[in-house]
Amino acid sequence: MTKEELLELLDIEHGSEFTYYENIAELLEADREIGPEPIAEILMEADLATFAEIAESYFYDIMERMPGNDVDIYNIFEAVKRNLVSIAEAAHRAKGNGTAPNSDDGSGFDSDDGSGFDPADGSVADYADGSGFNSDDVGEDDYGNGSGDGYGVASGNIDEREAEDLVVKLAEQLDDFHRYYSLTENCEVMDRASGTTEIRTLRDAISENRLAIMDNLELDFDLEGAKDFAVEEYIVGLGDLYNEE
Repeated sequence: MTKEELLELLDIEHGSEFTYYENIAELLEADREIGPEPIAEILMEADLATFAEIAESYFYDIMERMPGNDVDIYNIFEAVKRNLVSIAEAAHRAKGNGTAPNSDDGSGFDSDDGSGFDPADGSVADYADGSGFNSDDVGEDDYGNGSGDGYGVASGNIDEREAEDLVVKLAEQLDDFHRYYSLTENCEVMDRASGTTEIRTLRDAISENRLAIMDNLELDFDLEGAKDFAVEEYIVGLGDLYNEE
């Protein structure tokens, strides 16, 4: 898909218009392959702080409608959400926007020690050294700080090239999740009344669960096939993304 085709899909004319819940819903629920390149092109024009907010809202919404409150799928969604929010916030600050985050506003970021995420809610670890991405394949990254796998965040001033690298990583994460969520039929939906079983995407299974609740239908869901999705978490040390005065 080209950038122009994706803009048409999202019903916007420029990436700066990617500001609404409906935009991320259209992106992640599309019925066709997209690819990371057009996503990255649009996100480079978008307000990534706003993107982080609507991404968080979208994931909270679909997680609330999870059939049977499946813990494994819930954890996958939570990890993906953390990645998207973390990378988007980092890219926003790398582009020279905003000020240091404040955990008092409920955003989940801790600005007191410049270490990145606030671990108070037990959701993520606190990387006290602000070393950038948390990655199992630790090694010398592209910026020479030895903190990650090529997407590490260097200390000091962050230039446009580094912001672009973060946007590319964000686009890859979005495209991976889109293919898993909306294009892969890996869930079984069983209608108790008719005794029939249909194979659905995770997107459709969640949608049918919502409709079943509204219409008082009796459906059973087997999401076992959707649990095979590896998420490598990238937690960005926000303390490295701005210079404290």
